[in-house]
Amino acid sequence: FVIGLYNPKAIKRVQHIEEIRETVKHKDPKTPVGIVNSASRENETMVISDLENFTKEDINMFSMVIIGNSKTFAKEAL
Repeated sequence: FVIGLYNPKAIKRVQHIEEIRETVKHKDPKTPVGIVNSASRENETMVISDLENFTKEDINMFSMVIIGNSKTFAKEAL
């Protein structure tokens, strides 16, 4: 199944994103992960990463993180 995380990290909640990565460590490290920051706002950004590297991206309280499933693939770069 696909996992969607809204507001996954904040100043006082920095460990939650690492706990999520630990929870899904059984998945392929190359599983695509999409990250949208400030959706529908002037400074919106989108990144496609993978389970192995997604916590290195800018993730904050205005982020939406979508972790793919075993059938998820990145069709084209954003």
